[in-house]
Amino acid sequence: MELIIALDISMGKSYKVLYDGQTCLSEGEILHNKFGFQALLEEIYSLPEEPKIVFESTGIYSKPVETFCQKNNLTYFLLNPLEAKKQLE
Repeated sequence: MELIIALDISMGKSYKVLYDGQTCLSEGEILHNKFGFQALLEEIYSLPEEPKIVFESTGIYSKPVETFCQKNNLTYFLLNPLEAKKQLE
């Protein structure tokens, strides 16, 4: 089992998808506020193992998510959007 939370970050919110391998376990919106991050943390703690969190660096929009991950000692991967685009080409 490899759990991954992929986040599509925009201003003030993120769209979250939780994967176990290729299988989508859940999805939904997370607001970048105390309640949204608390709900995400509770979901993470309810999982059988700690997921890897993956998101694209979007400057000031991704900073709250990065801070959340650091504050809670969560494993996260910050993708460079220009490098990701080059990999696809």
